[in-house]
Amino acid sequence: MADARGRAFRKTHAKGVADVRQWIGKWWGDDTSDLAIRELNIPVPQPSTIKRYSADEAFRAAFRNKRDSDLHSVLKYAAWTWLNKEKTVAMPYQSELVWFEQQIFFPQTAESEFKTYYHPLGGEFDQTKAQVIRRGDNEVSATEGLICTIDVYGKGTNIEVGNTQPLNLLSPLVWLLSKRAVWFPYPTGLRPANFELKAHGIRTVTAYEITHAKLE
Repeated sequence: MADARGRAFRKTHAKGVADVRQWIGKWWGDDTSDLAIRELNIPVPQPSTIKRYSADEAFRAAFRNKRDSDLHSVLKYAAWTWLNKEKTVAMPYQSELVWFEQQIFFPQTAESEFKTYYHPLGGEFDQTKAQVIRRGDNEVSATEGLICTIDVYGKGTNIEVGNTQPLNLLSPLVWLLSKRAVWFPYPTGLRPANFELKAHGIRTVTAYEITHAKLE
C-alpha cells in the first residue's frame, strides 16, 4: 500500500477525479477501488472583502508563514473557514478546534532500539505510534520516523493545499489520525507567481475529498 515513494509524486493542479485517482495510485498502488474521491466546491475570500477578513485572527494566522505564497495562504484560510462550518465529528484525541500547520508523527518502523525515548518536557514519546504532536512542542525526535506538517487539521479531517504529495495527504488517513483527507489544488491556470490577492477573480476552488471504506 503506502510507503515513502510518495515523496517523488508532488502535484499542484488537478484535472478532475480521475486525474487525482491516478496520481494517488502512483503511491497507494494500482488498486484504489477502496478509496472514494469526490469534488467539493469551496468559496474563496473575494478581493472586495479582504480588508474585512484581514481583521480576523484566523486570516492573519493563515498568512503568518512567510514561506507561503498569497495563493497558498488564501486557500488555506478558505479551507479553515469551510472546515469550521462542517459538522464532522472530531477524533477521540482531537479538540473541536481546527488548526493551521499541525505537526503529525509517523513511524517508519515498529522495530527499533530507540522506539521510546524520554521527552525533554516530561513523559515518554513512543516512536512506533503515529500521533498528533502537541501544539508548541519542538522537542520531538524524528530519528525513527517522519514528521509531516498538515496545512489544516481538525474535526477528523486533514487538508493539504497546493503543492503536496500523497505521502502527506493520505498518511493521516492510513494511520487512523483522520477520517478523510481533502486536497485543495491550485485553480487551473493559476500559480503563486501570477496570483494577486487584492485583484483575483476566483469565486470558488474545487477541492477533492478522499475517504477509505475500510478505514472509516
